[in-house]
Amino acid sequence: MSTRRSLRLALAVAVAAVCAWGSVKAWQTGASRLLTHHGRTARLPVQTELAINKTPNDPEAHSGRAFVLLNTGSITAALPEYERTVALRPRDYFLWLELGRARDMNDDEQGALAALEQAVKLAPAYAQPRWQLGNVLFRAGRVEEAFREMRHAALSDLTLLPNLIDLAWGATGGDALAVEQIIQPERKSWRIALAKYFVRRGQTSEALAQFRLAGGISEEDRQALLKDLFTARRYTEAYEVWATDRDKRKSGSAFIIDGSFEDRISRDNSGFGWQLARDTQTLRVSVDSSNPHSGKQSLRLDFQGDSNPSQSILTQLILVEPNARYRLSFAVRTEELVTGGLPLFIVSDAGTKESKQLAQSSQFKQSSAGWQEYTVDLTTEKTTSAVLISLRRQNCSSGPCPIFGRLWLDDFIIRRVSAD
Repeated sequence: MSTRRSLRLALAVAVAAVCAWGSVKAWQTGASRLLTHHGRTARLPVQTELAINKTPNDPEAHSGRAFVLLNTGSITAALPEYERTVALRPRDYFLWLELGRARDMNDDEQGALAALEQAVKLAPAYAQPRWQLGNVLFRAGRVEEAFREMRHAALSDLTLLPNLIDLAWGATGGDALAVEQIIQPERKSWRIALAKYFVRRGQTSEALAQFRLAGGISEEDRQALLKDLFTARRYTEAYEVWATDRDKRKSGSAFIIDGSFEDRISRDNSGFGWQLARDTQTLRVSVDSSNPHSGKQSLRLDFQGDSNPSQSILTQLILVEPNARYRLSFAVRTEELVTGGLPLFIVSDAGTKESKQLAQSSQFKQSSAGWQEYTVDLTTEKTTSAVLISLRRQNCSSGPCPIFGRLWLDDFIIRRVSAD
């Protein structure tokens, strides 16, 4: 019995010792990780050194110290710590990635490539190792290999694609065809990204080619591409993007979309068709079927107080030919308009930065006995590709300048006329 008791006691003591040793190790590891975290956050090399003293074989401690040393300018001192880290945890791609970055910062091109290639080998589907490897290869003059790696990276992380396109643009001297060959846009989103980039670089023909190859695109992508085309004042190309997949598409120039207001009026201020000003709290807009000039309905505007006379109330962008004469006609009905600045239509050149005015209608009557027909003659200039027709108000002699009353619009038509 005494022997058995002795064995049990010895076993209990051994278990207690193991538990105590495990507790000490756990405490040391916990303390080391806490020191490492604080050292990383506050960029304190001393705390990371204390962490290593507590757990000399913990890769987290060495990684933390390497990070702090690197970010405090001690690149040479950081390298041995990174190398110790990958030796302790050789299957961790991120540690090899960090070692590659550190070697690259230390101008060790071959060492950086070796570390980054190992990172890619361990995590071939991850974006960052391939992207970093591609950058080092590019600076080493191994351009074809570099773009292959960076393209793989962009396949995993779409946010890298704009940088890749920009780098390809610079490397090819702005050759859009060569850029496309480098990018190899097999995805619809990649073609749209190329289209947006080419627009910003003034390559609108190439941009439209990418748009057509992409096929149907989301409304979000359409709006983004439209915005870039409008910013570049490329209205013919913008119309193609806007009109694709829409029910009512017309080709050519000089036509008004929904001139009789039979469709819904948009408030999104993007694209073609009628656009209403935003933040018009004193203006109520509706369609009225009670007494149209023709068709089923007309557009009714109820003015109810203060408004800015210089603000465009209703607009539409119209494609036109340069050096050509046009006649805009439309019908107006008014009722009890009271204001110091009556409404009228202004036609301006949409292709100029200052939106040069080309023509304007006479101001509308305060009250009309019925529908009144108006015409505006205009001549485009040699650079004009689109005009903007805008419902505005005459400037008031003093402010504020409220307006009250009702206005109806219908039957807008624009025609090219001969020079005779």
